Amino acid sequence: MGDQGQAQGVYPIRPPVPAVGGYEGVGEIYALGSAVRNLSVGDWVVPSPPSSGTWQIYIVKEANALHKVRKDIPMEYAATVTVNPLSALCMMEDFVKLTSGDVIVQNGATSMVGQSIIQLARIRGIHSINIIRDRIGAEEVKNRLKKLGADDVFTESQLEVKNIKSLLGNLSEPVLGFNCTGGNAASLVLRFLRQGGTMVTYGGMSKKPITVSTSSFIFKVASTSPKSSCCNQDFGSAFVNRKFSIKLKEEDHQQ
Repeated sequence: MGDQGQAQGVYPIRPPVPAVGGYEGVGEIYALGSAVRNLSVGDWVVPSPPSSGTWQIYIVKEANALHKVRKDIPMEYAATVTVNPLSALCMMEDFVKLTSGDVIVQNGATSMVGQSIIQLARIRGIHSINIIRDRIGAEEVKNRLKKLGADDVFTESQLEVKNIKSLLGNLSEPVLGFNCTGGNAASLVLRFLRQGGTMVTYGGMSKKPITVSTSSFIFKVASTSPKSSCCNQDFGSAFVNRKFSIKLKEEDHQQ
């Protein structure tokens, strides 16, 4: 999706044209200059920071523009590690200080970012509520996400209830939500959030405006503001993503 978005020109950061496509990818070292010491022929590397031009067979790069990654992980994971998993890590750490036992909610749970969030949450003892589109084979998708560590997985139609928080069971209300879909799916995330919670928007796959219900807007929404998030410094230069969050009021909701 990231490569497609860049090729279609929907991202604000664009390379000068003419340009070679591709923003994500993993490469294997074929040859080295005599002064290179930290890499070997056969190593897998990713651009660090991410850069355009991965849709080509051979690339000549400075050694300090590449970061070595392990070869014992699936190639498709290595190819996307600089974008999707790091975006998940940033959003888990940069907006709300989460602790073990907290609850988060997200739509687009089947995306690579969504699956990364589920696994990071499980490792850290954080519960996740996940929303997916209605589809054929939804139960199979739910089971797959639960194997990754999801606590609950709901289709959008399952959330067409008056009291959405009755579905939480023994879980507390989520303190943090992630929206990559927009449209009505964003309002479902908001409906789950507790007072004082935060919803972070990092995508708009539905290509529809974010929908906020009147009750959420009047009684919950305190402000909307753009935020910048710097990813893991282990990848060299900071990889900066702009996120948008909706902060909810701390005051109790008055019926």
